[in-house]
Amino acid sequence: MDMPLRTVRTNIVQSIRAFRVSVSKNFDALYDSMTDPVHKSGPQPGFIAVLEHIPANVKFDKEAREQLLDIFRDTADYWGDRKIPFRCFYSFL
Repeated sequence: MDMPLRTVRTNIVQSIRAFRVSVSKNFDALYDSMTDPVHKSGPQPGFIAVLEHIPANVKFDKEAREQLLDIFRDTADYWGDRKIPFRCFYSFL
C-alpha cells in the first residue's frame, strides 16, 4: 500500500504549491473530503476555510475557478442543512 504522507509530520501547515493544477482538479474528491469523513466524525462546532490567491491563468481559467467556488458553496449548503456554520473567504491572485 502506497502511503505518500507517512513521512510528513502529523501536525503541520504546509504550502500546497507542490501540487500541480493539472493533477489537482478532482472537485468531487474535494467536496467528499469536506463533508463525508468530517460528518462521520461526530458533532462539529463549525468551519472556516480561507482560499487565498486563487490562480487566474490559462491552466486555471474562469470556469475552473467557478467550479472550485461551487464546491465550497455546495459544502456551505451541506453544513447549513445540518445547522453547522461554514464560512469560506477567498481572494484571487
